[in-house]
Amino acid sequence: MAVPKRQFLMAAARRLCLPKSTIRGVATCASLVSTTHLENSPKSDDTFVVQKILWNLKQGKPVTKSLHGLNPSTFLEVLVDCRDNLHLAQKFINLVSVNCPNFKHCTSSLSATVHVLIRSKRVADAQGFILRMIRRSGVSRIEIVESLVSTYEVCGSNPYVFDLLIRTYVQARKIREAVEVFKLLQRRNLCVPINACNGLLGGLVKIGWVDLAWEVYGEMTGSSIQPNVYTLNIMVNALCKDGKIESTNPFIEEMEKEGESFRIW
Repeated sequence: MAVPKRQFLMAAARRLCLPKSTIRGVATCASLVSTTHLENSPKSDDTFVVQKILWNLKQGKPVTKSLHGLNPSTFLEVLVDCRDNLHLAQKFINLVSVNCPNFKHCTSSLSATVHVLIRSKRVADAQGFILRMIRRSGVSRIEIVESLVSTYEVCGSNPYVFDLLIRTYVQARKIREAVEVFKLLQRRNLCVPINACNGLLGGLVKIGWVDLAWEVYGEMTGSSIQPNVYTLNIMVNALCKDGKIESTNPFIEEMEKEGESFRIW
């Protein structure tokens, strides 16, 4: 017996050990893929829209007319249905972007789009959608993280999404927000790739927030994240900025063991 998508999504959220408030929040944006998105939109209407879009996509027929009545909930349901066919999922995303330029996404539909694009190795496009999430008025970091987490498993994503999320905050010069996101992910015992950590540490040291850099480094080393030579080089620079030259030796020695030399920024 097939498991209803709503139950499947909620189970995925529980497996990721989200707090109860977040599991309830998985129902945001019309309970993710619930077809009761609008009070005046009957369930059969949303189901019909989804089925029509999917049928046209799979048959290679024009989809434009089927996009009428599309909402974030039905958008998300189409992507979930296409999770095993990235070609169709990308085609759908492209069609909506071209034919519905004013389409109003919710955080969950944006998150699912990011997952699909990352799986399709369209990193620049994925980052564009992350920026849309970051710049949405009234959307908190915790809402963005929880949305990406709650759609992670059902979209078959990978940890690179969290790498890109943190690096996007850093590149947008939202360093403090990037630290908050890092800590949110750490609290959920989610894998934060070392490249994202290095980007965050480097951003903190460059703007002189050395104490916060050491705080992040401490959380890294206290978890399963393994620093590499780039991490060590960043922290040597942090010590130099603080005038603690004598404390750099252990880091430099560790770098030399790896065949690397210290580079001053």
